[in-house]
Amino acid sequence: MKELELNISKVLLDSITLDEFENIIYQEFYVNQITSNNFIYNVITINYRNENWKKELERLIYESWDNTKYLAYLIRNYCLKIIENDDSKFIFNIVDKLSDLNRKYDYEYKTLMQFYRFDGELDLILSGYGSYPIEKLIINIKAFAKQYFNTYNLDTDINLLLNLEEDLNKTDNQIKKLNTEKIQFNFLKKEKTNNKWFLFWKRNKTEGN
Repeated sequence: MKELELNISKVLLDSITLDEFENIIYQEFYVNQITSNNFIYNVITINYRNENWKKELERLIYESWDNTKYLAYLIRNYCLKIIENDDSKFIFNIVDKLSDLNRKYDYEYKTLMQFYRFDGELDLILSGYGSYPIEKLIINIKAFAKQYFNTYNLDTDINLLLNLEEDLNKTDNQIKKLNTEKIQFNFLKKEKTNNKWFLFWKRNKTEGN
């Protein structure tokens, strides 16, 4: 069972291909157990040609992983979304979800606390009291997401992943690069859990104005 869970982890993390995973689970060793083992039955009977196969597999693994292991995996997926997307509204919505997780887990983990701080800094910036520009906040969010994503693997200690601290030194070159680039932002409307709404202005000025 442990080997099967390991291979499920690998295919969810794209460490092995879906074809490789199917070659594993359709082996006689697992097929012979589908009538006696519900977990194996559920894994094998997923339609892996359906676009929702990964979500179905995640639901199964959620039931077998302990809470902290699944939380570390969930944060990893959110970080990947941040890394792959440049839309400010999308990024801040993800940060808001991570901030909600921090409250759910009673402010216990440093990794979630860091995203909670990012969320708090966004509130200050939108209210006119931020300690630095919105551009730098996005740079810092992306840098921390990359730091977590690059740290995450199947052998990484879960406690380390859930208590990662921001390495601001890694953002220096990115912040300098930002000064030479034109960054466009969309209007941002951000809903908080306490029903407050914030509006993020769009930059319309051209260089030289």
